[in-house]
Amino acid sequence: MPQEGDEGMVGLLWILASFVLWAVGFAVFRWPWSKLYQKVDKLRKQSRNDIPKRVPSLAAITGAIERLLFGLLVGFGVTDIGAFIAGWIGLKTAIGWQDLWVRTKYGKVRGIVGLWGTVVSLTFALVSGLCLRRAFLVWDVSIAAFFGL
Repeated sequence: MPQEGDEGMVGLLWILASFVLWAVGFAVFRWPWSKLYQKVDKLRKQSRNDIPKRVPSLAAITGAIERLLFGLLVGFGVTDIGAFIAGWIGLKTAIGWQDLWVRTKYGKVRGIVGLWGTVVSLTFALVSGLCLRRAFLVWDVSIAAFFGL
């Protein structure tokens, strides 16, 4: 049980837990998930030749930013996070996958794997954000106070 005055250390432990979850999320997509995409890419080679290759570095950067962004939103206790998540998934679907779904097995599989990846990534973000939220509650930090409102 934390003693009086241990809030700083307890908060730092929650921040550390949040960072570790963010890093684990990155590692999951760096190794096991990339292996899954290599299998999916074999379908691209069997499909039409005009389908562009996936850009792994762009996916990694997008995933890292989405985990950080949604983790912070949850950490600061932003309401209607579900609407942000739905909008984000809709935006990613509209931008990245709409042309690939047309008439190819590769496009359908890549779209589904992309959705799974987003769900797993956002799960890491939400749990990381809950740890961050716990740290902010220990330190009595609010988003309004953070911006001096």
